This record gives sequence, C-alpha cells and structure tokens, in this order.
Amino acid sequence: MKTLACFLLSLIFLLTALGAGAQTSNTGFEDGDFGGWQLSNGKVRQDGRTGEKIFEREVSGSLRDGHRIFAIGEDSTLKKQNISLSTVYWGKYSARIGNKETSNCFDKISRSFFVTSDNSLFQYSFAIVLEEPSHPPVRQPAFMIRLLVDGRIIPCGNYEVTAGKGIPGFQNLGSIIYRDWTVGAIDLRGYIGKNITIEIITHDCLDGGHWGYAYFDSKFDQAEVKRTVFCAQDSTMTLTAPEGFESYQWSTGDTTQSIQVRYLDEAAIYCYVTPFASLEEDCMIRFDYKPTPYKLPEVTVRVCERDSFEFGGKFFTPVKSDTMLLAVPRPGLCDSLVNVLVTLLPLRDTTLHVSICEKESYPLGGKEFNASGAYSVLLKSSTGCDSLVSLHLTVVPFPRAFLHVSICEEDSYVLADTLIRTAGTYVRTVKRANACDSIVTATITIIPLPRHRQIVSICKGDTLRIGEDVLRETGIYTSRVVRSAGLCDSIVVTDLRVLALPSPLSDLPSDHKVILGDSLTVPANVPSEESFTYTWTSEYPLTCDTCHSVSMMPQRDSNLSLTINKGTSCETSSTQKITVKLCNFQFPNAVTPNNDGINDDLVGFGGKCINRIGKLELFNRWGEKVLVKDQIPWNVSRTVICPGEVLKAYPEGTYYYVMAVELINGTLHPVRGSIRLLK
Repeated sequence: MKTLACFLLSLIFLLTALGAGAQTSNTGFEDGDFGGWQLSNGKVRQDGRTGEKIFEREVSGSLRDGHRIFAIGEDSTLKKQNISLSTVYWGKYSARIGNKETSNCFDKISRSFFVTSDNSLFQYSFAIVLEEPSHPPVRQPAFMIRLLVDGRIIPCGNYEVTAGKGIPGFQNLGSIIYRDWTVGAIDLRGYIGKNITIEIITHDCLDGGHWGYAYFDSKFDQAEVKRTVFCAQDSTMTLTAPEGFESYQWSTGDTTQSIQVRYLDEAAIYCYVTPFASLEEDCMIRFDYKPTPYKLPEVTVRVCERDSFEFGGKFFTPVKSDTMLLAVPRPGLCDSLVNVLVTLLPLRDTTLHVSICEKESYPLGGKEFNASGAYSVLLKSSTGCDSLVSLHLTVVPFPRAFLHVSICEEDSYVLADTLIRTAGTYVRTVKRANACDSIVTATITIIPLPRHRQIVSICKGDTLRIGEDVLRETGIYTSRVVRSAGLCDSIVVTDLRVLALPSPLSDLPSDHKVILGDSLTVPANVPSEESFTYTWTSEYPLTCDTCHSVSMMPQRDSNLSLTINKGTSCETSSTQKITVKLCNFQFPNAVTPNNDGINDDLVGFGGKCINRIGKLELFNRWGEKVLVKDQIPWNVSRTVICPGEVLKAYPEGTYYYVMAVELINGTLHPVRGSIRLLK
C-alpha cells in the first residue's frame, strides 16, 4: 500500500520555506544573539527652550545589562513583580531593551537594511513594563519604535508610549503599568530601493528616579493580502491581511483580519489598515490581493495489480490506470481536493541465471542459496509488486596454488590479507577482481641477516654514512645496509666516538707581539701528556717542529701554524700572527760639552735590536745641516754618536737630528729628535 505522507510533508516544507524566505537574517534574534544589531546607550534630558527630549552622550555597547537576549521559557523579573507576561512572543528568542536601573539613561538597539518587495512590510511585537511616577508626559519613562530614512523619521513609521494612567491597552499594578505582547506593522513599499534604519529605544524618567524596559521581536514580510485557504468544492477562499494593525476595512465591507470570498481570477479585493497609535487618515495603508490561478495539486500513485492504496484515511483498489479526484479532510476547514494519478502495475515472472564462487551464497526472497541447482522463489520486485523468480544457480570451485617462498630476516611477505614475518606454512584465500578467489598454500623460509660490529672515531663536525643512515653524534647505532638484488641486507652495529679537538693555539692573544731580538716560546693548547702529534710551520727556524712547544726568534712579522692529530683521521689546525716590535733605546735631550766628564757626548743607551746607525744628520734651528756622520757602530751599554769635542764647536741652542737606525734584521728605522746644547 502507498500513502501520501511524502506529498503532505513536502507541501508543509514548501509553505514553511516560503515564509522563512521573507525574513531578514537575525532580525528576530533567532540566532540567539544581537548579530546584525548595534547596541548603544546614553543620557536623555529635556531641552530647556523647546521642551523636547534630547538623546545625548550616546556610546556603543551595553550598560548594566541594558541589552539582553531571552530564550523561550526563560524566567525574568516579571514573576517577582506579579506581572503575567511571557518573555518571548515569536520564535525562540526575543530581546529586552532597558533594565530596572535608574539614572535618566536610555538604551537602544538599531540596524539598517535595504528595502525590496520581499521585505516591504516590517512587523514587530513588543511587551512594555514602565514605572509611573506621574511626571509631566515628556519626563516619564518611555518606549519608542522609529524607522528612519536619511536620518529622518518615516511618516507613520513610529510608535511611542510614555508611562501614564489609563493608557488604552495597558494594565496598572501599583506604581507600574505594563502592556502584554502587541503586534504592529509598518508599510515600506514607498521606500523600495532605499536603506532604512530601525531604532528601538527605552529610557528612564528624565529626573533619574524611575525606570522602564520592553521586550521586542520583529520580522519582515511582503506587503500584500495572501490567500491562506482555498476550497475547490465551492470555489471559496480565505484571504488574510498582514497582522499588526489596529483596524481592518475590506472592500467587501468586512472588518476582520481574515475574510472568506468566492474565487475570481481577476477579483479586485483590497483592505485598508490603520497602524497602532495613529488616527491620521494619511497613515492608512492599502493592501491588495493579487489573484493567481488555482490548480489542483497532483500526486502519482503506483499500485500493484489486485493491491490497494490509502488516501485521506480511505482505501482504494483500482482495476486500471486512471486519474481519481480525491479529498483530504482538513479539520475545521473544507476538504482539500487532489488529482491522484494511478498507475496499475501488472505481476510478472522472472528467470535468473547466476554463477557464484565456492563458499559464497546468493540471497533471494529472504533466503541464502549456496549449492548449484534450480529454485523458484516468490518475492517483491523493485516496484513493490509480487514476482515469481526462477533461479538457476551455478557454484564455481576455487582454484588452488602451492608456493615455496624464502625471505630475509626482518622482511615480510604479504599473502592475501596477512603480513608474514615468521617461517611456517600458511593457507589463505586470495581475492581476485572479476573472478573467484584462489586458495594459496605458502611455505615460508626465513634467511638470517649477516651482522657486523665496528668501532669508528670521527672528528666533531664530520659525519659517517652507514647504508642510508648519516651518523654525527657519539653512540651505538644499528644500521641496515641494502645489498644487491638476490642478497639479504646486512646489519651493521657501529660504536661511534666523536672527538672534539680544541683550537691548537687558542691560548695565544689574537696578535702576539715579541721584541726584535728576543726569543718566543709557544706551547700547544692541549695537555702535553695527551697522545697528539704536532706539526709546526714558521718562516723562521724553530727549536722543534714536532714538539708540544717551540721556541723561535722572529725577525719580522710572520705567521705561526700548528696542526695537531689524535692518531685518527681527526685533526685540526690554527694559525697565529706574530708581530715583531722595535726594542727600547734612549737618547739624551741635552748635552754639555765642557770636558767635566758629565754629559759631554751625544750618546745612545739600550737598543739590543740595533746593529748600527747608518747615518746621522744634525740641523740647527734655521734648518741648516751642520753635521753628517755615517756608519756608527752600536753598543747596547753606551754608544757615542757624536763626541763632545765636536759639539763644543757649535754655539749653544737647540739642534735637530735625523738618524737612519739599522736593525739586526737589516731594516732601517728612522729616528728624529731634538737636543739642547749647553756650555
């Protein structure tokens, strides 16, 4: 039997989807948050000149829980005040704007949207709770809804109420007045193609001692009269104008939100509505009914010969394929007529020739067949109709194979779905595409791997490659070395020792200096008792070029190099620059050639690196050359450069000398100075 459950569910889904399509994202807070809305708060006061309310010092965000989302069934403070209000009206969530705090503050939510024909009707619902302190109306707690275009309030696009006694639609509870959920709507067809801003505001009394808050929800729809029910039997239909208005006036004379009329393809039916809080004739809105041809819904039913189907709570047994006009009861409404297109399916016989593999079975009619033979089975076909099936079954035996396999130790062999690592005999079923499986018996032999152990030393920073492994650190490593095809790999265990050699000359300063003529001793920067070999290299003779330390007497700036080796391939070298300095020598700055035996001669002292004075030139104060001497031998203890007997021939005064000092390494070193001649 077939039912129309799928058809009815599809119809319900379609109607639901059409209604949901008219909504603007999260306009009604159905995401459970304020997404898409802007929250703000500030101060409200009365202008001293105009007497109007002024909202000022507005900042983004929420102050003292002035904005909050309520879920359906969620409690609020209403019960504590004995106010019988729910916190949600439409859907699952609503927003509360304002709180019970007092300080002449206002709380606001706002958002902007682009008006199209699909959202040309803004519908809202609200419930209001206000304290009534009996201030002048402009200073009372208040609630307001405003729609703005380009910063100006839309005509007929606002609702505002301030606290007060006797307000229609409000109930009094001591010093509190409240209004249960009320639905309102604003026509936006005149603003299609423009951006509209919604503002919802609550505020305390302007004196700062009394509060007010409201629950709010909203949604969008199309600004038109909708056909909600159609009765095909008598061609009547129910038309419904949008909810949320204070009064309705139909062109038929009716004054209810919904009316029932006869169906006409070109019916000129319309409804005038008056928004809440507006008695102005200009604020009346006209909604028109746009007639659309009505076509009976159709559903297709496939039913087997001699079978029946259920529709509308009744059973029907067709004798042929046909179209039937049937009714679906609707409680409280007229029946819904549906064209049911019935296709009658005849019974049929089927013959099957099937081959299966050994150990398999063939399912048919709730049974399993695993032996060759002929069988008759009565079963339901894919259309749901009974069929008699003749099954001719052939069972194909498995092919069988025997294998002898040798594998290396630590390798594996895959047989069917088994990974084999140990020797033995295994029997497995091997799957084959588009063919019966095979039964394979495999005898596995394991060949042990050759093993080798070694101790290797390398220098720090070097690497050792064993097979695919690259070794750098001290440790014991097990490596697999792949050998040529047909041979098993080798296992190599390496005891690797990484030697870190110091810089051979790291204790010397970066630029070592020695006095010309002195001997320099340099040790290697490793303990002398260690088994190193030493190779020294220098431009000047060394006392020993393979010893732990060497001595040398450099004549000029040069490099000293040392290479140390630990008895393996590990060695390191370094080079040190040796700087040769001039030795110290002195000349007096005054001479008294008076033959008293004290400071009579021009002499030099020290200078063990000096060989001779190649040339001496003496100048008077006017730059005149007064004396020249060549090749003066040098004595470290005391060298007479110019005797007093020569100097006393010159008048007193200051003289300047230039000497070319020949050093023991053969180079000439210029020396300049002055001397005072006294008599």
